[in-house]
Amino acid sequence: LIQLNKMDVGTNSYLVKVMTNLHLNENTFLYEVLSYVSTSLCFKDWTANYHLEMIDMAARKLNVAVHVTKDNLELFNVKVNTVEVPTITTICNFASKKFIANITPTMITYQLLDGEVSLMKFINQLTMEVGTKSILVKGTTNLHLNENSFIYTALSHVLCVDTTA
Repeated sequence: LIQLNKMDVGTNSYLVKVMTNLHLNENTFLYEVLSYVSTSLCFKDWTANYHLEMIDMAARKLNVAVHVTKDNLELFNVKVNTVEVPTITTICNFASKKFIANITPTMITYQLLDGEVSLMKFINQLTMEVGTKSILVKGTTNLHLNENSFIYTALSHVLCVDTTA
């Protein structure tokens, strides 16, 4: 099922909202093939919502959102907004992990979660100084690791870090 929820077209803007939905019965051939290949590919309900809004084409101001669920589990959620501060936010859910990325002109963050526990968080903050004939980009980078995470354990073995102290 593909359903066009809304479509508005102006002289300098437009809005398109679409929802797609696919239902699979457990007795169908496709469901059996997916379950044979991998149980993680199986689904009974797949839904994707798309929101594309061009607010001002001349100024390149837009708002985009894509949301995908599989059997009521949010798999993918992306938001791009250039109306005020350009921002990209992405959320990907896996079986027990969640990956979140946020990107703005001055900061990039990536975070890996196990449930609600942060296993790793990477933060990169940037500042720019524009001169008459030069641009200076300065930044700081932080990496936060949970001591109980597999990433911390793997890095401590590779880098020969004593974790008992």
